[in-house]
Amino acid sequence: MTNVGISNGLKISSVSFDLIYLIQVKRIAMGFSQSELSFLIGRGKGFIHEREAFKLNRELWMSDLFTMTKIFKCNITDFAGPEKQKSVVMRLLANQKITRNRISYEVYRIGGQGAPELVYRISEIDPAKKFTEKTQQHLLIKTRMLLLLVIDSGFFDHTSRRPLDIFLECQTQGGAWVKPHFVAEALNYWTISANQPLLKKRKHKMLGFIYEGISTLEFVKDQPL
Repeated sequence: MTNVGISNGLKISSVSFDLIYLIQVKRIAMGFSQSELSFLIGRGKGFIHEREAFKLNRELWMSDLFTMTKIFKCNITDFAGPEKQKSVVMRLLANQKITRNRISYEVYRIGGQGAPELVYRISEIDPAKKFTEKTQQHLLIKTRMLLLLVIDSGFFDHTSRRPLDIFLECQTQGGAWVKPHFVAEALNYWTISANQPLLKKRKHKMLGFIYEGISTLEFVKDQPL
């Protein structure tokens, strides 16, 4: 068993706690890792982890929640707590562990002189263990080529694209095997790593990271993959 992080506890409102818990449950049900959901909403890699681990007490942007309604196929009202719920301040301690191919999450409430009280325990299959190393490498290269075709189709011409839109377009063109972390790596490749970058990445104040085309695509001869 590998312990991958214990927070020192965080003061947070019960309303914020309910929201984070709901997002975590929906994320696991969809089979996305924390970093994949962070990518899809246009945030940094550790954005969701910091909130699920209760390391950071910052409100989510409404734009993040609206994006999540598209990801989780739900309504914005699904993120609201019970009506007339009175918000109280809680102090939480979160523990995340990896055991073989599973990740477990435990959240404890700290209060008074007693021992921390378990609020909930939930687990998921480690998304990083769903593919063998050989299969993952094959799909990463395949996704780079798929994204190249999407760029060639004019998808990025004269417009900015959010990560979720890019992921959905890649899934439409490629199929259900396309996963968010493959698309994230492919975007990184065609933005930074390729000998001839075809995309640029910038941060929008409200929308998070977005991507734009930087040139008309031509055949990339002998492009290393």
